[in-house]
Amino acid sequence: MPEEKTATVVAAAQLAFTKYGFKRVTMQDIADEAGMSRPALYLVFSNKEEIFRAVISDFSQKAMEEIRTTYPTLPTLEEQLTCALEVWTVRGYEWINTTAEAKEMVDCTHGFARDLVEKVYQDFDALILEIIASHQAELEKRGLDPATFVRLFCLVARSSKEHARDVDDLRLLLKGLVRMSLTNLGAET
Repeated sequence: MPEEKTATVVAAAQLAFTKYGFKRVTMQDIADEAGMSRPALYLVFSNKEEIFRAVISDFSQKAMEEIRTTYPTLPTLEEQLTCALEVWTVRGYEWINTTAEAKEMVDCTHGFARDLVEKVYQDFDALILEIIASHQAELEKRGLDPATFVRLFCLVARSSKEHARDVDDLRLLLKGLVRMSLTNLGAET
């Protein structure tokens, strides 16, 4: 039962945060969205920062599960990397650009949730390292450390969100990143 209530609150909070932004949303807004009283909400989470952290964790966990389930079914490294970037980067970009409130939420995560955001980034880096595992020898042959390559790949992907003009431009930038990466991985298509 507690897991069910937690999941209900997290889903409701995501909607409330998207509507109002982090700063303007209240515990009452989240309770209303979850269909519970504010005192009942406090039995599940002690404050909105804790709820927000749970929303970030839930979002990233679901994205990672989707990538982990899908990428092994794809035949080429290009498709696998593109899948990871589509789920992780493009969807996040689309969501962030739905409202000004969504953008405000991303900005606030670097305050009280910096450690969680860093862990999420590290988890994605590890997943990309997993995807390119069979090509690590090629990277080393070319004088590239696989962990550094992955870190750079992920930094460029994150940076692309900030510089893309729209979602189509983001996909174009990410396609270029994947193509350049394939060359260094010895997996040109």
